[in-house]
Amino acid sequence: MKIKKTTPPTERAAIIAAIRNNPFSNRVATREALHLAGIQHRVPAIKERLTDQHHSGHLQFVQQYVGKGLEFWSRVVFTDEKTFASTNHGKIHLWKPNRLTYYQVHND
Repeated sequence: MKIKKTTPPTERAAIIAAIRNNPFSNRVATREALHLAGIQHRVPAIKERLTDQHHSGHLQFVQQYVGKGLEFWSRVVFTDEKTFASTNHGKIHLWKPNRLTYYQVHND
C-alpha cells in the first residue's frame, strides 16, 4: 500500500532545501528546534462516525422513554461510551503548535 503524501510540494521542497543546507542535522536537533518554536508531535484522537443504524437506535431510545417522569430519570445514569474500530490503518501523526486543536490548525 502506498502512503499518501499530505505535505504540499512547496513545503517538501523547503524541507529538502533545509536538509541540503545543513546535512548534519539529525532528528533530535530537528525535534528540539520544533519544540523551541512551540510545535509538538501529537497523535490526534479519532472518533468513529455515527452510522444511520446508530441514529435509528438513538431515536428508538428517545421514543421508548419520552413519557417517563422525573422519578424514573432520577435513577438513570448515563456514561460516555468507548468506541473501538475493527480496522487499524495506523496512527496519524502531526506536528502542531501548543494549545491548538487539530481542528484549529487545519480549519482556519
